[in-house]
Amino acid sequence: MTTGATTGATCTLACEGDILGGQRDLALNVAQEMIDASSRDSSRWGESLPGTKKWTITLSALFIYNDVAKKVIQDHILTGSPATISVIITTPDGSTYTGECIVSSFDIAAPYNDVMMMSATLEGSDALLASVS
Repeated sequence: MTTGATTGATCTLACEGDILGGQRDLALNVAQEMIDASSRDSSRWGESLPGTKKWTITLSALFIYNDVAKKVIQDHILTGSPATISVIITTPDGSTYTGECIVSSFDIAAPYNDVMMMSATLEGSDALLASVS
């Protein structure tokens, strides 16, 4: 009996159309802030209204010197470019999540006896569009 569970191994991230090579981990977080609408009329129960939404992507990948998507991420944070990056996440079932984002962190790890890694955080700068299969 199959569980319907899906492996994340084929989930990819593309920046400006180029798939990030050597991907290990990828997490998309979508959050909605809540506005407290409680008052004395709330019968001592909290009331909330939906507020603004935001999304972030955190990722880690092998540090591949000539990888185009890695260079886009690296260049955006090193130059302080205010421009946004177009990202597309494609899941194993063909669903996509697309949006514009700004690089808020870029890290390189070079352990003595292991592969060189990179990690980054991308902050959404507009709506995240979902095309779910």
